[in-house]
Amino acid sequence: AVVSTQSGHYGRGKKNLFKLAQGEYIAPDKIEAVYERCPIVGQCFVYGESLKSSLVGIIVPDELILSKMDPPISVEEFVADPNSAGMVLQTIQTMGQKELKSFEQVRHIKLVPEAFTVENNLVTPTMKKRREAIAASYTDVLQSMMVNMV
Repeated sequence: AVVSTQSGHYGRGKKNLFKLAQGEYIAPDKIEAVYERCPIVGQCFVYGESLKSSLVGIIVPDELILSKMDPPISVEEFVADPNSAGMVLQTIQTMGQKELKSFEQVRHIKLVPEAFTVENNLVTPTMKKRREAIAASYTDVLQSMMVNMV
């Protein structure tokens, strides 16, 4: 059975889907898998609302990749740099152009230093994202990104 929630999210067993304002169904797991193949992206969470036509994302940069940069940089320093988010957004959008439709691309991202872990209850012991817990943890960030979108 398909269950609809007020936010426009649908669940059919283990599949996560939500519908955007223009009627397109989005499978965030597919989009996250594409973006997570980008070396700088350690973890990704894609979010959308049924009254909006675009997506936003939370990105945890890959600590190992950052430590191998010249000069090495910490995740905290990278996240604090005002140019980092734009660079990561451009990189993931370029990667996404090959496999995603335009409405599946995120329009805004927020870089965060804290990984999604079992300890902070954002992933299960089998490393599956707890979508509701991540959305709840980043409610203010997600809402601020969604405010200016149609």
